[in-house]
Amino acid sequence: MVDSAITPAKNDSPRRMALTPELVARCLREEPNPGPNPDFTPLEDAERLAIAQDLLASAPPGPIWVFAYGSLIWSPGFEVAEFRRASANGWHRAFCIEQTRWRGTPELPGLMLALMPGGRCNALIVRLPEAKKAEIVHQLVKREINVQEDLGMARWIKVSTADGPLQVLVFWAGPKGQGILKGLPLQDVAWRLAHACGHYGSSAEYLYQTVAKLEEYGVQDSNLWRLQQMVAIEIESWSADSGPP
Repeated sequence: MVDSAITPAKNDSPRRMALTPELVARCLREEPNPGPNPDFTPLEDAERLAIAQDLLASAPPGPIWVFAYGSLIWSPGFEVAEFRRASANGWHRAFCIEQTRWRGTPELPGLMLALMPGGRCNALIVRLPEAKKAEIVHQLVKREINVQEDLGMARWIKVSTADGPLQVLVFWAGPKGQGILKGLPLQDVAWRLAHACGHYGSSAEYLYQTVAKLEEYGVQDSNLWRLQQMVAIEIESWSADSGPP
C-alpha cells in the first residue's frame, strides 16, 4: 500500500505513450502455470530469512530505501512510506532476464528488467516504514530470490537524489548465469515483449506499466520510451482483433 500523501511530481506532465492499454490487452492470453522450474534449485524459507537478515545487518544507518526501477514502481506489494526520484550512476536498465514462465513460456520467452553495469539509471527509491522494515525486506527477498542460482542478486548501491547521496537496496544488479541475455538488439527485445505472455501476464503489460509509472513521476528513460513505441508498432501490425501471429 502506498501512502495516499505520496503523489507524482505535479509539475511534470506525462507524455502520450504509443503503447496503450488497448494494445496491451491484445497480447494477453491464458497460459497454464508450469510450476517450479526443474532447472533451478528452490530456496527454503529459512534460507530466504537468513538472506534478509544479512541484508539488514549490512544496511547503512537510518531509514532503508529500495531502488525501484521496474515492477517495484507500480506493484511494490508493500506499504511505502515515501517515493523519491533518484539516479544510479554506473548502472542502466536492460531487458535481460529471460522468462519461460510468469510473463513468458518456453515457446515464447519473455523478458524482465535488471540493472547492468554502465551508464545511468533514473528511477525512484522507496522508503520502508521503520516499524516494518525487517518484515518488508524479508518479503522482498521472497519475491526476488526464489532459487539457489539467484543468490547474490541483492546488494547496496549508491544513488544520487535532490537531497544528496544515499545507499539503497537493489535487486537484480549485475545478474549472471543461466537465463541472463546480454546485448540483445532493441528490435529483438521489442519483438519478445510484444509476443510473450505467461500465466502471470504479458511482457507488454510489464513494459507498459513501468513506462507509464515512470512518466507519471517525471522520470524518463529514452530506451524504454523507444521500446514502447516499437512494441506498439509490432502489435498494430497484427490482424485486426487478433493476437500475435
